[in-house]
Amino acid sequence: MPDLPSSVVQQDQLIGMAVGSYRIESLVGAGGMGLVYRARHELIDRCFAIKVLRPEVADDVAMVKSFLTEAQTLSAIKHPNIIDIVGFGLLPDGRQYMVMEYLEGHTLEQELAAGRLSLERVSFVGEQILCALHAAHSVEVIHRDLKPSNVFIARGSGGSEVIKLLDFGLSRYQPVAFSSGTGAPAVSMVAGTPEYVSPEQAIGSAPDTASDLYSFGAMLFELLTGRLPFEPGLELPNRVAALLHAHATERAPNTEQFDASVPTALGELVAQLLEKKPSARPASAEEVRQRMENLRRDLAAVRPIQLVVRSPDSIARMAMPPRRWRAAAALTALMVVVPLAILLGSGSGSAAATPQLIQVSAPAAPAPVEVAELPPAPVERAVPASVEPVAVPRRPRVRAAPPVTAQSECTPDARWRAAASSNLQELQQLAARDHWAEFEGLEPALANAVSSASTGTQCEAVERQIRKLARAWRR
Repeated sequence: MPDLPSSVVQQDQLIGMAVGSYRIESLVGAGGMGLVYRARHELIDRCFAIKVLRPEVADDVAMVKSFLTEAQTLSAIKHPNIIDIVGFGLLPDGRQYMVMEYLEGHTLEQELAAGRLSLERVSFVGEQILCALHAAHSVEVIHRDLKPSNVFIARGSGGSEVIKLLDFGLSRYQPVAFSSGTGAPAVSMVAGTPEYVSPEQAIGSAPDTASDLYSFGAMLFELLTGRLPFEPGLELPNRVAALLHAHATERAPNTEQFDASVPTALGELVAQLLEKKPSARPASAEEVRQRMENLRRDLAAVRPIQLVVRSPDSIARMAMPPRRWRAAAALTALMVVVPLAILLGSGSGSAAATPQLIQVSAPAAPAPVEVAELPPAPVERAVPASVEPVAVPRRPRVRAAPPVTAQSECTPDARWRAAASSNLQELQQLAARDHWAEFEGLEPALANAVSSASTGTQCEAVERQIRKLARAWRR
């Protein structure tokens, strides 16, 4: 947690205080207007979150009203994808507090810091956000400040994940000088975050359900491409005004300008969500969710490789002892080096053997070749008949490998290459998160294998490699 202002540090006097049936244990979050503490219910011995206003805004009538509105809103919605409120009361100093379910996990903003998300991950997160928006909109509640930091990926029982939408009712208003290009600038009161704000919010108009869909579209653009639809530059002193002007007047770029692997239909959905006129956007969050669900099913039907994009306990894995990761990574490297060297060996010629190298060749007719036996079982892979002999590092003990298998139905076309490349990028992101350094060294060779595959056998070999890497990572 970053250093907190002195006003926040002073509130440490709340730690240890009994508030109703709860005892405050620690400060776990601090925003522009509110503080969040972890508290424990003393009777049932369960953690909850207690949210209070900062002391410096506790006397602000508008802020107090927004705080009460948030509590009433959360009580009215009651949806599994929206954080639940279980109590409300007054602190000894007169400030209101609300008691909410305590979530363990991380925000979507934290996950995005590692780079753009895979298509499967985008579907998992996006569809649940849309479920939450639909539930809110059905009771006439507009979020107004949808952004990655307000989306929480909570770990549930058994390591499962569930998306929770946070911060209803505490939208920030800030005066911003804005020019629509007609002459003199105007000053508007903007509710929301400039990077994701809708055109109507950017010019100070009242937001509606379509405004939330625009903000979702801006966030979806970032999840798919790793960047915002509008980025005027951090160095600009008037960055906020530039962002508002862009959202209000400039056409958003297409996702394919930054990532050609995004399916066309999904890119078109993003473009529609980012339309300037609210009436041109989809009619409801439920409509968007259904379209994303259909796209996910269509994608699953054509993609040759299916991966578990993110293990539910991947955050906990990052804290595992390095020794365990080194052992898992070493096993993965051994499973990949032999078939990958054979696959990429065409045209490389023979290499000079050393005491640690064993010559492997693939004759025109299927025949046993010598490969290393690596406990507990040897790695078995098909060897294309056209591959030239290459020198592959091995241990002294050897045994016969199986003959070449029949060519598969896999076709290394453009669609297959895009799908395989996407899966490699997913594994690369997981490797970066989990400090899987050995995979980072193998990824360029696998990427080259994807781009150079020209036969069904080579195509199938790449698929098997990626699947085995995914299984090794999950273990």
